[in-house]
Amino acid sequence: MALFDYVRQLAAISLVGLASLAAPQASASSYPNFVLDLNQSKIAVDSTTACTPNCALNGSFTSSGEKSVAFGSEGQTVSLNNLIKWTMQPGALAAGIYNISVELVFTSPELAETSGGGKGVFWTFFGILSGGVIDWTNPFQDVAFAQGSELGVKMDKVNFGFSNSSYSNLYLTAEKLVPLAAPSPAPIPPALPVMLLALGGLFYIGRRQRNATGGALPAM
Repeated sequence: MALFDYVRQLAAISLVGLASLAAPQASASSYPNFVLDLNQSKIAVDSTTACTPNCALNGSFTSSGEKSVAFGSEGQTVSLNNLIKWTMQPGALAAGIYNISVELVFTSPELAETSGGGKGVFWTFFGILSGGVIDWTNPFQDVAFAQGSELGVKMDKVNFGFSNSSYSNLYLTAEKLVPLAAPSPAPIPPALPVMLLALGGLFYIGRRQRNATGGALPAM
């Protein structure tokens, strides 16, 4: 291969490498995952309002730990089906009126909390069929994160259950989504401009030698 062709190809490869390093890293905008921590979240039930014998009611989450929710666009709603479980004493015909409160704790993208409450009427038919109605004081809650995103939280009605338990869904809506910060462009290695300058000098010398010999150089 002639010296001129070798130097030209080496310089072209180096220039391509420089362009790829100097250009900002392309990355599609991604939205944060929203993490609901069910271990920190709480459900409280007060059954002192009105109650038949054997009417104790317990509210709990049907799973534990962290529940991660991702959204692709604003306005999207994700349903957490049967997230809340309402359990009455089995083997009894019971009913009662209860004061209910639910506190939800999000740990990502930042720590944020919301709470809601209301009055509920629950019953069970000997643990064979159970149900209830909750009149939420404010069924729609807004959760604002320091990162800029906002979620809408909706407390749902009670679904019938063929046992001594009934269930409620929870709906999360992406009211506002702020993309995560894009990564910084990769820095240019300090030695690369010096190397390109040297290659440019070799390119110039090779071209002069080629002109001086009429375009023919001995192969390397």
